Amino acid sequence: MRNALEVAARYAANGGPRIISDAYDNAYYDQQTDIVHLMRGERRDESWLRALLHELCHSTGHWSRLGRLPRNGARTHKVRAREELAAEAGAAHLLHGLGLSSQSTDNEHAEYMASWLSPLPGLEDQAMRRAMAEGDEAADYIIRRAMA
Repeated sequence: MRNALEVAARYAANGGPRIISDAYDNAYYDQQTDIVHLMRGERRDESWLRALLHELCHSTGHWSRLGRLPRNGARTHKVRAREELAAEAGAAHLLHGLGLSSQSTDNEHAEYMASWLSPLPGLEDQAMRRAMAEGDEAADYIIRRAMA
């Protein structure tokens, strides 16, 4: 299974979130409704695919899956930063695993992750190790569910 859209569809069908294209500004995952909201329209470029995989990685944090996200949805800035790092690491892992990474997407991952390290002063190394582990776990979970 090498197609990212197939992985997303099969993950959603096998216990993952609903995926809809209705967002106007940014893609996002809503843990209360368990829905990934993607940008409206038919744009299917690297950036769109990266956003899809990033939001799917957020969905693995749902309490019914890997349980990284607080059940009540409350998040401090540090909790959000850790979750953003994990989701981005997971998206990078998926893109690499599917053979879809490029210099452009690698740079986007690095820039995005660097932007979320600032809320964690003095914890950068620890945060990156944790993000990489949680991102790998998220990506592996998606692939396992997609293959179920």
